[in-house]
Parts: sequence; structure tokens; C-alpha cells
Amino acid sequence: MLRTKPGKALLALTGLAVAAFSTGAAQAEERILVTLDHAKILRLEGEASTVILGNPAIADATVFNKSMLVITGKSYGSTNLVILDEEGQEISVNTISVKAADDRLVTVHRGNARKSYECAPNCQPSLVIGDEATSFEAINTQISNRIAISEGDTD
Repeated sequence: MLRTKPGKALLALTGLAVAAFSTGAAQAEERILVTLDHAKILRLEGEASTVILGNPAIADATVFNKSMLVITGKSYGSTNLVILDEEGQEISVNTISVKAADDRLVTVHRGNARKSYECAPNCQPSLVIGDEATSFEAINTQISNRIAISEGDTD
């Protein structure tokens, strides 16, 4: 029989419990990498009843059905996503990280001013967070006007 002092046994059991909890929590959380302005499907192991998104300015989570979400990158950064079932139990805990689509993005710097272009294969101005404000607003206005025209809203 192994004999230990009561204090040491309690300390060892506490250490094991903390290690088991830490390992379980690390395994339960999944990192989801999403590209800015792109969508990604998240399939769930259970049926979602409640979806909690830490910062909806970074990503959007749209319920497609009870076992599938569509995650869309809206701005650079990271946020958390917690999904609960009908009883309020966690189905999934995730960290969503939104990154730039840098495989076709060309950034031009002139002093402190920055402009971005999407090049696939020809380069066109692109609406990218962090670009020079006047350029960003001009592109945003053109995009908004084009959408209005396509929707027949030509006031």
C-alpha cells in the first residue's frame, strides 16, 4: 500500500483535476479561420437553440438549420462563438479568426496613404479596411450606387 501525507495527496488530486479540466477545455474549443468577406459552413454535432457571438462586427453567424451555421468574416480580428442546445448546454465553443484574402491582394503605400487592389488577373480597386479614407469612401460610394442601379433604385 502506498502511503502519502494527506496534504500531498490532496495537492496531487487537485493538480490532476486542474490538468484534466485544462486539457478538456483546450480540446473542446475549436479555432475557425475565415477569410474577410467569405463564408464558411460550420457543422454541429448537436442541434443549436442559441447562438452567442462575442463581437458581431468581426463575424456573422447565420443559422442555416439546427445543425449547421454559416460563418461570414466581416472585419479583421478574433471573437468567440458559443452554441447552446435547448437545455442551455454547450454544444460548441469556438474562436473565430478573420484574416485578409491576401493571395490576390496588392497593397500600394504612398507615405501614410494605403490603397488596395484585387488582382485576379487584372488589378481593380478593392474596398479594404485600413485603406486611405478618401479612396475607401469613393469605392464604397461606387459600389453602393452600382447595387442601387441593379436593384432598380435610381432615385
